[in-house]
Amino acid sequence: MKGNRDSREPVTAKSILIPLAAGTAIAVAVLLVGGVPEKGTGEFWKKLCDACTVPGILLTGMGLLGLLSGQGTFDGMAYPVRKAFGQILSEKRRAEMPKTYYDYVTERQGKSRKKHPCTLWVGLFFLVLAGIALILYSRYDPSLWG
Repeated sequence: MKGNRDSREPVTAKSILIPLAAGTAIAVAVLLVGGVPEKGTGEFWKKLCDACTVPGILLTGMGLLGLLSGQGTFDGMAYPVRKAFGQILSEKRRAEMPKTYYDYVTERQGKSRKKHPCTLWVGLFFLVLAGIALILYSRYDPSLWG
């Protein structure tokens, strides 16, 4: 249909590689803090689990926030803040600001809102890696499961 446009951001190598590189950098930093244990030991798998959990939670949370904000979830909080700063800062901003919240929402709906599912998927990938490392760690510490 004409006029209806898909607000999804096209999946590109850049949209996947940037969160993947950031997550890998965080994981390596967490892994290097305190030294890397000997490979194949229970401590190694525990440390690897921790190293993958941190970027997994961060990127998944950022991806969810990006998806929610793209749906207009935070418009109710953004409007009064913008309105207050517009009143304080300048006459020009006050004139540009929509008069009512309804006007603000309809204006925002007309603008393209990009969704960022790649960050969410990369975060979930790191959480899956953390789960695999946890399972491998549980081979060395059976008391982990009770």
